[in-house]
Amino acid sequence: MKPTDFRRGARYPLIVAIHGGPASADVLGFNGGYNSQVYSGAGYVVLRPNYRGSTNYGHKHKNDIVGNYFAPGYEDIISGVDYLIAQGIADPARMGALG
Repeated sequence: MKPTDFRRGARYPLIVAIHGGPASADVLGFNGGYNSQVYSGAGYVVLRPNYRGSTNYGHKHKNDIVGNYFAPGYEDIISGVDYLIAQGIADPARMGALG
């Protein structure tokens, strides 16, 4: 979710809002639990990743790595952060996470 005053070429502080789970997922719509729209209105980029194992991925992705359920999810979240940095959207010196 981009800030309401988004300008291409500007870097913004990033909040990674990690949903609970694995039986959960972020969907399009108002997210009152993590206040994503409020943060966006205050000038933050908000990443709401649906990592492997999230509800919307189904059972196929639940255990991609036997014995280490969280590794694929972590990799998915970090790849989203890396992408936003590489695109020049997120400022790597101003990041936080909640969830």
